[in-house]
Amino acid sequence: MRRLILTKMFLVLSLAAFAQLKESDLPVLFRKYHESGNDTNRVRILLKIDSIYLYKMPDVQVIFDSAILMAWQARELSSLLHFNDGFADATFLLGNSFAEKNDIPATLSVISESQGELKIHLLIMLGEHYLFKPGDSQQDMDSAYTFLIEAKNLSNSINSSAWLYQSLCSLGKYYFTKGEIDEGKKCFMRPIGDYHRSGNLEREAYWWNQLGSYLPDNEDTYQDEISGFENALTLYRKLNLKKEEPSLLQYIGYIHQLHNHLDLASAYFLQAVNARISMNDKNLLFEYGRLTEISLSRGNYNKAVYYAQQAIKYIDTTSNRSVAGDIFYKMGQAYDALDETDSSFRCYKQALDLIVEKNIYLFPALRKVVNGLIEKEGVGKALVFLENFLKRNTPLRIFDKEIVAELWGNCFNALGKYDMAEKKYLDMISLDEEEEKHFKNEISGFESENLIKGAEACYTIGHFYTQRKRFNLAEPYLLKALQTKTFPPTLKRKSDIYLLLFEVDSAHGKYLAAMADFKMHKQLNDSIFNVAKIREIEELKISYATDKKEKDLKVLSARSQVQAKELQGSAQTRRLIVILLIVSIILIGVVFSRYRIKQKSNELLQSQQLKINFQNQELRTVTTEQQKLIAEKEWLVKEIHHRVKNNLQIVISLLNVQSSYLDSPSAINAIQESRERMQAIALIHQKLYQTDLGTSINIRSYIDEMTGFLSGFTHLQKVKFHLDVDNITMDVAQSMPLGLILNEAITNSLKYAFTGGQRGLIIITLRQLSRDDILLEIKDNGKGYPDNMDFSGKTSIGIQLMKLFAEQLEGVLQFRNNNGAQVELVFKRQLADNFPGLGEAANPLSGESSKV
Repeated sequence: MRRLILTKMFLVLSLAAFAQLKESDLPVLFRKYHESGNDTNRVRILLKIDSIYLYKMPDVQVIFDSAILMAWQARELSSLLHFNDGFADATFLLGNSFAEKNDIPATLSVISESQGELKIHLLIMLGEHYLFKPGDSQQDMDSAYTFLIEAKNLSNSINSSAWLYQSLCSLGKYYFTKGEIDEGKKCFMRPIGDYHRSGNLEREAYWWNQLGSYLPDNEDTYQDEISGFENALTLYRKLNLKKEEPSLLQYIGYIHQLHNHLDLASAYFLQAVNARISMNDKNLLFEYGRLTEISLSRGNYNKAVYYAQQAIKYIDTTSNRSVAGDIFYKMGQAYDALDETDSSFRCYKQALDLIVEKNIYLFPALRKVVNGLIEKEGVGKALVFLENFLKRNTPLRIFDKEIVAELWGNCFNALGKYDMAEKKYLDMISLDEEEEKHFKNEISGFESENLIKGAEACYTIGHFYTQRKRFNLAEPYLLKALQTKTFPPTLKRKSDIYLLLFEVDSAHGKYLAAMADFKMHKQLNDSIFNVAKIREIEELKISYATDKKEKDLKVLSARSQVQAKELQGSAQTRRLIVILLIVSIILIGVVFSRYRIKQKSNELLQSQQLKINFQNQELRTVTTEQQKLIAEKEWLVKEIHHRVKNNLQIVISLLNVQSSYLDSPSAINAIQESRERMQAIALIHQKLYQTDLGTSINIRSYIDEMTGFLSGFTHLQKVKFHLDVDNITMDVAQSMPLGLILNEAITNSLKYAFTGGQRGLIIITLRQLSRDDILLEIKDNGKGYPDNMDFSGKTSIGIQLMKLFAEQLEGVLQFRNNNGAQVELVFKRQLADNFPGLGEAANPLSGESSKV
């Protein structure tokens, strides 16, 4: 997917090797850092760590502070070593870190200290920082222009054509954002013209590609976009640079797809697939994903499922887990259109688990899951899910806010709060109109698809008004949904819209129009669900026609042979007849004999079949009884866990009541700690009766609910949780001590880590290091442990409990200060057989087993 700025490192030519770094690389890099000396290797390691902090981790203050610190250290060490390349890279990262932190005076200070190409590089970075800041501030646009012009003038003064072209590229983006398309094109045509005159076809092709990439996507620029990519493709083919073809083919296909030229789009995507296959390039996710979308747009949902399945085969070729989420989202759309609701809901849930924050499909997948929960499990669960999701993910883009407005409207509608639902739906329409204006001036249209926009937004509010019998309000929205061009409705949605219009026209007494609406609904509905059957019938017809032709040819051949024989003499004919009679008699005898043998065999088989049928019937009876017993057993086990959880909740309630009669702060505190520990255990039992995983717990879901509970019992409203938890299931015997360790560590941070109005952050990490080893890390950015803290003593019951639970897990537990308190536990994942059974659990306080 094309995006305007994948990262601020787009122009960091010397740091291009760091582009594939991931957050998961940090432990290895930190180990290498501690093992290295004060040399250039340490500088390179620091630059890699700093790049991960700046470009791969969440945009929070503490991350930017760490990035600044590491960039500064790399810069100072490079200066001592006279390592010029390291100094330049570290200076750029330092300036970029200050800019991301929005500390502009510090950024300007770094720029003023720099010279030559490094200064140009920093000026372009700061100019684009202002250019792409959220909002439409004229002051930000003016600042962007000032810094980009300064970069251009400095490039001219030092006669650097490479940095002049980079400055012009950023200026072109500025003009495109302002809507001054011709001025923006002039910026890109300067390097294109220079390279054309010098005969450097490869660089000319590169800049044609850049022009096509950064042009805003609308009807006025459509042909210019296509021309830019086509010119680049022609030059690369002339140079026989085949590796550049697939991406250009997919860009051209995508632009055609955006403008609803689906035949052209499909042709280019299939060319891209063939080009990659010929190069043994297995990166086919984008092409198959787009072919899936086109099949969805055409109503060919079976083919959409096929292309999605093809894409899934290549998911392992990418390290970007959100790509898998995109594909599962599209497959869910296809199943949704085929009314295979269980399959579609399953795909959407898989998509939401895999899609990362800020991905284009994150909120669309949320939309599908929440609407599915409303339909399948009730609006109560849907509301809880929506609220929890929004605590972790804030909608920043207009179309994300539009989706959230629609979901609140759907929930209020399901609750019968129709006035509140209408208000949210109208908010959705307002956001849709705002996004439509914004979309016309976007530099790239690659983030404007599969959303509740255009036709879908109008359909949603039209459907609501039709349900409420407010037909006068419903009709304009439904007609607009049919007429929209930018985001037209799918075939299935058209069918739904015509069905609603049938109801609206019937209510208005427009019976002829209503009949026409219903006819269109039926035609569209039939075209959706009968395409596959029609295709099968056509294939059968072709097969039948082929078989018939083959038989006709055989008959004609036989006739020609008979006619040839008739031309022979009569004597030969008589001899042939006699031979045929003899052969016929022999054949009749053989056939009769085989018939008798077969008849006897059939009688024997029928007798055996009766016995087999009787045995099968008995086996089915036994199997049915076993299934009933298993179902009853599973129900009883879940009921036990439910009752245990309810009893623990009663105890927690009794503790709450008791605490209200106490005056001693230490006693109240002890009761609260006991209540939180019991809640951690109760949550385990709740998970066991809510899922079908037997005695296993999904730890990611467990930690999510635990942090939600604990955050509700703290007055530190500015404390936030950041979860980095792998999708791990664990036996209840390990889940119980693990949950209690989590409870103690988080509670300790909430109570003691943060002072005054400090904004707190608690980071919880759970990773599977290997097949058996698991790492749990709880870290805060508070004041840390006291310097004289004795972890081996018995000063804290919380510390002692964590150590005892760690021993139960046979793990290694460490406490340290690392810009705050950090608890780290490494333990081995065990099978259930290695622990006490469901009815037993190790008592960490006594070191013995006790009944639960």
